[in-house]
Amino acid sequence: MSFFEKLCTTPNEIKNLPKPVKQITLVVFIYYLSWGLVIPFLPLFFFDVLGSYGAATFISALVTFFSLFWILPIGKFLDRYSQRKLLRFTILLYLPIWPVLAIIRAMWHAVLYQLYHSVVSAMLWSSADTFNRNHACPGKRSEAWGFYDIGKAMSLIIGAVTGGLLLEYVMDIRLLFILFPPFLVVGAFLTSKYLPEDPLKKELKALEAFNSISWRSLYFKGISDFYNTRGLLKIWPFIFLLGFLVYSQMVMIPLFADSVGATYMAIGIMFALFNLPMLMEAPFSVLADTWSSRRLIATGSVLASVSLFGFGLSNDIAVLFPLSLLLGLAIAMLVPTISGAVGDKMKTEKIGELNSVFIFSQGLGGITGLFILGPIADVIGVQNVFFISSSVMLFSAVLAWIVWERKLTLAKQHSITKKHPFSFGKVRK
Repeated sequence: MSFFEKLCTTPNEIKNLPKPVKQITLVVFIYYLSWGLVIPFLPLFFFDVLGSYGAATFISALVTFFSLFWILPIGKFLDRYSQRKLLRFTILLYLPIWPVLAIIRAMWHAVLYQLYHSVVSAMLWSSADTFNRNHACPGKRSEAWGFYDIGKAMSLIIGAVTGGLLLEYVMDIRLLFILFPPFLVVGAFLTSKYLPEDPLKKELKALEAFNSISWRSLYFKGISDFYNTRGLLKIWPFIFLLGFLVYSQMVMIPLFADSVGATYMAIGIMFALFNLPMLMEAPFSVLADTWSSRRLIATGSVLASVSLFGFGLSNDIAVLFPLSLLLGLAIAMLVPTISGAVGDKMKTEKIGELNSVFIFSQGLGGITGLFILGPIADVIGVQNVFFISSSVMLFSAVLAWIVWERKLTLAKQHSITKKHPFSFGKVRK
């Protein structure tokens, strides 16, 4: 079946997703509405408070850096405890975060804030992601992940434009921080009311689940299980590079746009355009499951490289809008393809642990990018670091073409499809 024929089947594929996948997507949408209002502008806030690109990227990366220490224990805990209960508890733990963020005035304030934030965010990422993976149908996890990310994207798009409007015409960013607790209360209510428990999973009480974790071998065993799960090791470089791309550019693009005179509204629109193609993750996720994940990885990496090279060349704010859109399109190809491939290879009984290693690896790529690019930006200029990022993604494209698994899809295994005149060749995954 050709690329375009497969694309036309997407609505039916999404309609048939399990109900719990749709429910967790709604919860994540509500939660991310609060973050969407401020995420594009947090790097600017940290830059204003701390005074350098290196400091701003360092603080931005700390939440991910600290979470690396908590993510594996939390994943192991989730294999024994209710994902729904932990998610509800975690959302409520977010309530004090916004008022605390509003009073940050120094580096040590920001470090303590990110330390607390890292614990809470690691719990939320792991519980929500694991719930989604656990309730997705085997062989269809790219589609479930794509739909799940659409919820995030919609809230980030709405939030970015709304936040830009509020900051441009209504209020200071510190005041904006304290307006978000209602979103969290609604998210906690929806989690309690609508998310189901897993009827096949034997869950322990919280203290029993905590005590059952083997702390001495925890980190080694989680990474060892990931390493020994067939096929995951080949995917690991792409998880790392995806983290490098997404985490670093969500910080560097607003900082660069601000340096060339973009307004809050313009930065909000850029961020919305950056996330707009994520609404196409569902079609791309269907293609990853039924067409060619290898081609999607290579194409997405090339598009990302071209977009980042464009950022390195242009100071025109008007040009940054289509470049943001192109970069978002590249990420929309990469995220469900990589995440779905990882999910399909995970063992159900270890899905919390292995998902945590996935988040750990992605976060490691993100902090590597931010720790490197921020200080370099202080030396050679924030615009020139995009050439470095462009080279990294070009390497990703070459690597995908060489090492990504070339495996026939299920449809190809069961029947031989005639080559359509507009197809891209044989169906491969």
